[in-house]
Amino acid sequence: YYGLYLLSTGDVKGAFFLIALDEIPDDIPMLEKIITVLDENQSYKEVVMIVRKKGAKTVFIQYVYGKSLLYTGNYEQALILLHQVYTKGVHEADYYIGTAYYNKKDYNNALIWYKKANTRQPDNKQYIAAIASVYRKLGDYTKATDYIMRLQK
Repeated sequence: YYGLYLLSTGDVKGAFFLIALDEIPDDIPMLEKIITVLDENQSYKEVVMIVRKKGAKTVFIQYVYGKSLLYTGNYEQALILLHQVYTKGVHEADYYIGTAYYNKKDYNNALIWYKKANTRQPDNKQYIAAIASVYRKLGDYTKATDYIMRLQK
């Protein structure tokens, strides 16, 4: 199991070997390890492939699967899954829910969810920039500028 060895060292190539050889293990801890390594390496298409084969057996896998659906352009499915994990206590999903709405050009809902994320982590520059971007899209340049100024602090 060369793929498992590579994964144990954090090498994303291990996941690719397992996918190519169709030797993705069924045990949940190893599945979560594979999903984690792929997520850390932004290999979202591979996460989607694995979850479609093995299922989203834990809330963590559902969360990463939701993010992966978002980043592969499947916004509707991503929203469904990310809302589910948010209600199960994965509050980090708020930012990704906002991003899915933003990509769907539903800026009012994007703003709601980005503000939830910003309330959770007020100093997170990614969240502040996202809010500024929404205000810009909504044509509220005063509020957009206020949030951009927060990035300078």
